[in-house]
Amino acid sequence: MNKLIVRMDDLGISKGVNYGIYTAAQYGLAKACGLMSNMEDAVHGYELIKDFRLNMGLHVNIVLGKPVSNENEVKSLLDESGNFKNSCYYRSNENDTIVYEEVVIEIENQIKQFEKITGFLPEYIDYHAVCTQTFVKAISDVCNKKKLLYIPFPNGNIKGKEVIYCDISENEPFDVKPVDFFEKNKKYILNNPLAIAVFHPGYIDSKIMKVSSLNMQRAIDLEYISNSSSKEWLVNNNVKLVDFNEFKKEEC
Repeated sequence: MNKLIVRMDDLGISKGVNYGIYTAAQYGLAKACGLMSNMEDAVHGYELIKDFRLNMGLHVNIVLGKPVSNENEVKSLLDESGNFKNSCYYRSNENDTIVYEEVVIEIENQIKQFEKITGFLPEYIDYHAVCTQTFVKAISDVCNKKKLLYIPFPNGNIKGKEVIYCDISENEPFDVKPVDFFEKNKKYILNNPLAIAVFHPGYIDSKIMKVSSLNMQRAIDLEYISNSSSKEWLVNNNVKLVDFNEFKKEEC
């Protein structure tokens, strides 16, 4: 039997996204959810979904909003207004301007903020939007130091087991059928012991339109994982939905 982890990202980025994740959580396909603990709507998002049986992870964010750390501790990450430099900055800059020691401070403080919000440590850690060499090394090092589960992207291995990501949905037409995502990605889901499918479900509000280029697609992602036909596809193709805790316990 093939296994699939359905993960939802960006909890806390806006209230509209939080409500979309809450809706998706009710359908049971998603088994993991990443919280952006530095965002002002992080507490709102966690309070909405805390009673669902979801792996709660930290979706480390250094491109949106304010840092959890004191600004003087993380100057290389910030613009002139004291906000995180946005993803466009990193994608257009050939040089890795992140100072390792500073981003380690911010990652550790986002972990502390996550624990303050939820009452427990993250069950896994991944990252939002950018993946410079320094940033990724810092996350991996912090996870090793704190014995937290680091989820690499794209592809890689977790605890020595190889994992494959499905293609992230983007620029999909609005008349797409929910099962189309799974049909498009069945080569990953059905030909590998474990695959991860990442979704960004959400309702569209003015805030998400301002802060993220991934906006209208969130409504489509919500449809993908809150529809009975998606569940039927997984059952018919003998795919077992698992979470990261099960993955750590089980052999793929």
